[in-house]
Amino acid sequence: MKTCMIMSSLYDLNEFPYFRLNIASLKAYCKKWDIEFIYLDRSSELMKNFAECFDRYDILLPHLAKILRLNAFLQTDCEYGLFVDIDTNIINLHRDIRELIEKDKQYTSFIGPIGDRKKYQHHRNRVGDKINFSKFLLSNYPYIDNYEYLYLKSGFSIFNRDFCQKYLNFASEHNINIENQKDINNISSYVEKTINETKIKDTGHLNKVDDEFFLEAFILYSQTKNIKFDIVSLKESSKYILLEENDKVNLEKIIEYYPIFFHNGNISREQKDTIDLLETIKSTNLENSLGTYNAIRHRRYAELFEKRLPS
Repeated sequence: MKTCMIMSSLYDLNEFPYFRLNIASLKAYCKKWDIEFIYLDRSSELMKNFAECFDRYDILLPHLAKILRLNAFLQTDCEYGLFVDIDTNIINLHRDIRELIEKDKQYTSFIGPIGDRKKYQHHRNRVGDKINFSKFLLSNYPYIDNYEYLYLKSGFSIFNRDFCQKYLNFASEHNINIENQKDINNISSYVEKTINETKIKDTGHLNKVDDEFFLEAFILYSQTKNIKFDIVSLKESSKYILLEENDKVNLEKIIEYYPIFFHNGNISREQKDTIDLLETIKSTNLENSLGTYNAIRHRRYAELFEKRLPS
């Protein structure tokens, strides 16, 4: 099964040098198993338009650019794409991911029903924002509420060509193919409109659309067309492929599963009070203790799981 791994980032790696270790680790894995590695940055042809708009406006999230990995995958001749974030490390260099991929299945960090969507859709929170975006994008479908809204996390995903091609057809039809300038403008207008309507000026608020909004809207749309995808939630069913930091990773869990990939992410504001090191950082009078802690955390994970092939 011909497979490629695709990562994207708008970060300046000179400011985040520990991410270079992650990239080297992933490249070593791909080299060992003859998997093509593709890295999209702001100089990549697919990313140029979005990078310019991201620099110009403060209402676009850098995470949104991750959706362009699907566009890049479709420019290859691979059957499956591994879509990884830049804070992903390799734990187990010795197992071929293709042994764990089942034909015609898709995989993502997490996917599950939102539940009682009426509880969320009129509130300014992430779930409400996701529902409202899908309803905006699919406003021409009068019975959209009859279908199931799903919450998806895309920190690590595995999709095949059929899924990605159907997604790109959907994105082009609904003017959200952000490879194109006009579709970037369309999304920017939507985000600006929602900020103005709710009088929320805090740019940290998560009504700024990211790649997960697009994928969730596509899956909802697919239901209206009776298109069914078998999507595996890795958090629930396959820790041999992936462990995430929010799985409360410890050495025993790594020994038990010996997963190929580890995705560490950031500690959130809600979690910060449980971190003793933050108090130490605060005592040094650094302005952004949470940001400083996450930088330390990323660097230590990168060094811990750094992988090199024998020369």
